[in-house]
Amino acid sequence: MIGMLRYPMKQAPAFKDYLWGGERLVADYGKRTDMRPVAESWELSCHPDGPSAVENGPFAGQTLERVLREHPDFAGAAFAPGGAAGASGAGASGSAGTPGADGAGNAHGASGAQGAAETGGPPGGAAGAFPVLVKLIDAKQNLSLQVHPDDAYARERENSLGKNEMWYVADCEPGASLILGFSRAMGRAEIVEAIENGSILDDVNVVPVSPGDCFCVPAGLIHAIGAGIVIAEIQQSSNITYRVYDYGRTGADGKPRPLHIGRAADVIDTGLSAKNSSRGAAPLRHKGYAETVLAGWRYFRVSRLDISAGADSPAELRCGEASFHGLLVIDGGLSLLWAAPGAACAARAAPEETMPLAKGDCVFVPAGMGAYGLSGAATALLVTL
Repeated sequence: MIGMLRYPMKQAPAFKDYLWGGERLVADYGKRTDMRPVAESWELSCHPDGPSAVENGPFAGQTLERVLREHPDFAGAAFAPGGAAGASGAGASGSAGTPGADGAGNAHGASGAQGAAETGGPPGGAAGAFPVLVKLIDAKQNLSLQVHPDDAYARERENSLGKNEMWYVADCEPGASLILGFSRAMGRAEIVEAIENGSILDDVNVVPVSPGDCFCVPAGLIHAIGAGIVIAEIQQSSNITYRVYDYGRTGADGKPRPLHIGRAADVIDTGLSAKNSSRGAAPLRHKGYAETVLAGWRYFRVSRLDISAGADSPAELRCGEASFHGLLVIDGGLSLLWAAPGAACAARAAPEETMPLAKGDCVFVPAGMGAYGLSGAATALLVTL
């Protein structure tokens, strides 16, 4: 019976209406919600602040978190239950306010890994929480300048995973930019003074971006998403953010949104930087698609798939026992094809099932499902542990 349950699960995302969001996730990415603005869609999530849900098959209507709690092997052998993810932070940070999502303390960062592979499995989470979260972000306005803690600090102070992230620029307006790190070395006292007097933007590194750029940035790197950018974000399953500058904006209560100066100063590392991992990367050629590795480290692995394959000869992928596959369509359209359990390959045999995937769609392929095919012309991100 378990074998029959291993099928691609299209995800229905959770939505966030943070004040800096826009309408592009609805207008351009087909998201179905009455929420306005729509700042984020949590496409593949087991986080309690916004779990995604399964749209199709015997698990339809259930959250992905419930499915994986009952079938942890669907996440894969690389997923080691019993560690520290998922719980959002409780307790005030250095200044006033509770660190958390962008509605109460912006949550976003550049993620990652510098593209270099690291050893070891993904860090565990509280009660075996699933360690990865995949989002789409529409930044109509600038997001706050912020920083995230690493695992050690987050476990001690927030009962949470830390937050290492990866940003893939799905689209952007001309002249759009990110803030990634400092332009010079600064000590803790100098950082606190700059935050308190509002001069912190004088010392940050502004990076112009184009569609297809990708930045892997670790916890501890100060950062911000600029206005006019749509980001696909892959991150640890954490909602802990320390805000350090917010352009004087007020929240729904009319009060300035709180800063988290003390804890931000604790975790900021001025020696960190981020590089564009999409530039200079040599793609791997496979049947029907090219794969460019964008991030490969112990938190997650992300590749861009550039797919061009007909229905009679689809691209061939295989989801083994080690990890699930998370597929997020960035542009174009696909058909996902798969055969009955035990069939040789969906690409070589008449598929029993076909799932259409449009721009913005996300699907969870359970570990051990085996071979499946992708036909169409599209760019997609493949997320694994």
